[in-house]
This record gives sequence, C-alpha cells and structure tokens, in this order.
Amino acid sequence: MNSNGMRGRGPLASGALAWALAGAIGGLAAGSVGPAQALSIDVSLKTGTGVEAAPAGVLGAGALLDIAEAAASVWTAALDDGGAGTSFDIEVAWGDLGDASVIATTYVGTVGGGAKAAGPAVIGASTSPSIWFNSARSDWFMDADPLDPSEFGAAETIEDGAGNVTGQFFVAETSPLDGVLDMFTVMLHEIGHAIGFLDYTNSPFDDGGVTIAAPLPMEGYEVPLDTIGGGHVFVPLTPEQESLPPLQQLIAAAQNNEAYSHALFFHSIAAGERRLPSLMDLVAMAQVVGYELVDPDAALILAGGEAYASAEVPVPAAGLLALSGLGALGIAGWRRRRRG
Repeated sequence: MNSNGMRGRGPLASGALAWALAGAIGGLAAGSVGPAQALSIDVSLKTGTGVEAAPAGVLGAGALLDIAEAAASVWTAALDDGGAGTSFDIEVAWGDLGDASVIATTYVGTVGGGAKAAGPAVIGASTSPSIWFNSARSDWFMDADPLDPSEFGAAETIEDGAGNVTGQFFVAETSPLDGVLDMFTVMLHEIGHAIGFLDYTNSPFDDGGVTIAAPLPMEGYEVPLDTIGGGHVFVPLTPEQESLPPLQQLIAAAQNNEAYSHALFFHSIAAGERRLPSLMDLVAMAQVVGYELVDPDAALILAGGEAYASAEVPVPAAGLLALSGLGALGIAGWRRRRRG
C-alpha cells in the first residue's frame, strides 16, 4: 500500500498493501446479541530471518505488539464465527520491504487442501499469518495508548447520499502528528486482511463488488471492491476515464471514491489520520468472509469512536449505488459529519 497514492491501472498503479475486511453470510443484525464467541486472534512478535529493529525517529512511545493486541481486540469485539472455532496466530514484525512507498504487507498462507487462507476458507480453520511493517520508513505514530484517540480531533464520519456510514475517522490538528502515519490504523487494516478480507479465487473482488444480504445491516448495499488484487474497497476507473490523461485520471479516481476515501479498507491512507472500521467496512467483512456481526458499536466505543445513531441503517435508493461494468459506482450526495 502506498501512503498517499491511488491504486488502479496505468498511471494510477502504485505500491500495494493488502487492505480488506470480510463478512458474514447469516450474520447478526447490528446491536443484537450473538452466541458465545469462538473467534480467536492472538498476536506475537515474529523473530528470525528478515526481522529488523524498529526505525529510529518515530513519533510516540508505543510498542508494535501492544498496538497489535489493541487492534485485535477491536476485531473480536465486532465479529464472531458462530462457534466454528476460527483461530489466528498472527506474527508482526518490522522489516525492510524493499520499497519506501510500501507501508506494510500481509502473508496469509494456505488452509486445508491448499486453498488461500482468505474469505470463507478461514472459517473454522487455524492459520498463522504474518504482517510486516516497513522499517525503512520513520514517519510512524506509535501510540502508547492506541484505544484512546485524544491526540486527534473529534470523531468524524463520511456518509453516502443514502445516509450509509462509509467511514469513521479522526484527523490530526497539530504538527508533527499531522505528517506521520498512524500505526494503529495500519494495524487494524492489516489484521483485517490477515483474518480473511483478501481476494481469492472466484471471490467477490473478481466481480468488483459484493451485495450485503440480510440479516446484516445495510441489506442490499453494494460495496465496491478493487478488482486489481489485495482486497480493498475501491471504485475503479471506467473505460472512458482510463482514456483520460494521467492527471485527469487521478481526479476521476478521487471523484469516484469520494464517499469511500476514509474507509478502513480503502487502498491508501493519508498522513495524520486515524481510521476505525466503519459500518460499511464491518458488513463487507462479514459478507465476504462469513463472520457474524456481533456489535459494531462496541468495537467503535472500545477504540474511542462514536456509536452509530441507530442499528437501522437506510438501504440505498434503487439505482443510487448500482455497480456497473468493472464495479464503477455512481456516487451522489456524500457528506462529512464531525462529532463532538
């Protein structure tokens, strides 16, 4: 993943970091009480070949393992697997990723039968993903208390024209925090990939989107998914836009993704921003992977965010968010709200 670039075709292509979340077929409605949780996410520090020391000059006194444990707790607060016994032993490490534009990368391995450990294949399985963070970069914010976003401004949300929450985030208002990458955000994103929100053979990412099904909130919503690998929320360029000059392609990509640019699983992150899983991120994770959605508000509140106003989330008006072609999405009426 590139810290400030767009992913796409031709001039839009950039370094990739897999960012994605997955979902539940047969998940629970937001706010309902699920069965006793069986989903387990354990994290530890990786040792051995390729592991390097933390980069010098980072902002904050937080430790990589502590931030990973905090991020894992947010995911287990929001998701369950219906008693299937899904477990992840995730190793995290600093390493030289060979390209300073790359923030992090996740390796998930395979499950029984050699299938990629992504999507529904992870449910009921035990896997050991690894997440590597680029030690060649020093522009990190290592929060010593990652579940407290008080260093940032008030919680903000992005909604599309139908009132669906597509992003919840905080923006740094002072220097030097406004110029560095928030490790907690990157960790949330990467653990999302590690627990299943990745492309795989014949996945919804191949189709450019996934439709949220009942009983999940946002039933009928079509989440745009990047067809070019990695497992991200992204509206690609239309064929007509791909014929534009490079600068106009960048402008078109920004316009296409205006309602999604603060989603946790968007393919890039801005400096000075903390993102939490939006309701759209969570239902996409549940739908794609097969998790049950236990309580999105609990996950947000745990991480210092704002609870959603209601578990009843409006369904997009017919045609407002219709996917077409390669997943191009017409965005209308998006809005940004600041809370607090």
